[in-house]
Amino acid sequence: MPNGTCDPATRGDAFNIMELAAGSNASVVVTVRYGWNGTSVKPNCDGPVKDLRVRNTGAATHWALLPAKKNGDLWVAIPAGTDSTISSPGQLANLGLSNYSDVAGVQVTSVQPV
Repeated sequence: MPNGTCDPATRGDAFNIMELAAGSNASVVVTVRYGWNGTSVKPNCDGPVKDLRVRNTGAATHWALLPAKKNGDLWVAIPAGTDSTISSPGQLANLGLSNYSDVAGVQVTSVQPV
């Protein structure tokens, strides 16, 4: 994202786009398209997630810890070869990933949690 405001509209864009890499050899790549919350300022831009794409380009399963996940195990497996996009606001909310700051705070590990 270029220097300036967190508001993508000021750059003529519909969304902010960030790519986050994690896991062993940075093999888990998450691309997030998100808006602006109207108050955050650089370098800590935040806003509602439009969609996120998760890819595991490695040969091993990784696990993501989703501390704000609404139901079930907080650890989610990301098998090798995963290439999935989540865009449903309800699904993002259930995973606890409604805002960019939620996504940026996710921990990813290649060691299976016990």
